[in-house]
Amino acid sequence: MYAAGAAEAVVFYCARILEAILKDSHLLFFGEDPNPRSKKLNLADIEQKLFDYNLLKQNRYYWAKGLRLLGNDVRHTLRRIKPEEADCALVFLEFILVWYFCEFPIGPRQNTIYKGQARVERAGGNLLPDLAWTLDSSRLNPQKLKVVFGPQEQDYFKKFSANFTFPLLLIDIFIAISDHTSASRLIEGLASYAYKQKGALRDRFFQLHGLLLSREERLDEAMQLLENEHARQRARSERLDIETTGILAGVYKRIWKQVQDEGYLRRSHETYRQGWRDSKNTYLGINAATTALWLNIPLEAQQIAKEVRGILEKRRKMIQQKTDSRYDLNYWDMVTMAEACLLTHDVKNALELYRLAFEKNKNQVEDLNVTRQQLNSLVERLSFTAPDAETLRGL
Repeated sequence: MYAAGAAEAVVFYCARILEAILKDSHLLFFGEDPNPRSKKLNLADIEQKLFDYNLLKQNRYYWAKGLRLLGNDVRHTLRRIKPEEADCALVFLEFILVWYFCEFPIGPRQNTIYKGQARVERAGGNLLPDLAWTLDSSRLNPQKLKVVFGPQEQDYFKKFSANFTFPLLLIDIFIAISDHTSASRLIEGLASYAYKQKGALRDRFFQLHGLLLSREERLDEAMQLLENEHARQRARSERLDIETTGILAGVYKRIWKQVQDEGYLRRSHETYRQGWRDSKNTYLGINAATTALWLNIPLEAQQIAKEVRGILEKRRKMIQQKTDSRYDLNYWDMVTMAEACLLTHDVKNALELYRLAFEKNKNQVEDLNVTRQQLNSLVERLSFTAPDAETLRGL
């Protein structure tokens, strides 16, 4: 297929292999659903669940998402697929094969998927697949990412316009590492192409644009863009995107902190709470709980926090049991469970979880700062003994 130039077929079968791998990984770890009437998870749900359980690591998660988005465009015949996209699909799939056969804790656990126990050498010369290899081998090194703004910037942007999946991954990564300048350069350079996209690619571009505007404190612009996206999604489907919901609720919260208008806090809480009720996503849940606390609804805050804690305790127990304690919750889940403990007045377990999360992730300086700011705001609002409050502030 590849030699014959059948780009759509290459992407289609790469995406089908990805689907088979993710479904098998989900089955190996979680087993069969005992309830035959349960709603079947789609591929995006499975991908997210494997990531939530810290099984699909960050860089592998990006490649899986990229291949899934490419596959969606082929399945729904949304546009013509370029040969360069077939190249990227093959490279993305290769990374997922390495993850499944060599890294997944319950999988075959081979030393390598390559003949001769070494990674296959590549001739190079194809910008985007070469960039993907560089990023994966460097574990998404921020300096390696910036190669797209070097001497070959025009060449990269030309490729990006034809292969929209790849720049979406880069924007996502740049925002995650707080390189807002680079994310903005990509968004501005690709805006004219975004309106030509359809389905998940278009949705993801505007979602990321809204997130960037929020992080840059351009909150009115972020709110307008995300409210439009939220309304458009609602008109198109009963199921709203969890991430769009969370970003929009976060924008309302940031505006409230700036202007101290309780109406924005209520909008934030209602958006988080509705998303939590629809999805039982723990990020939405813990924010629904904390905004309830700030609205002086302590019983609701405690009830939601109790549910969030229960979900994460069950998740953590399963991860540790299935991996012989080699794996644990990721950073954000661990501090979310710690926050849920605080909201239910369990200071002892909160302290243990915060200390463990901070120790294991000491290099994530910005994430630690965000967590400490949130922790201090909770200490000010909740009633703790003086020694407990001092200990929590000193973490």
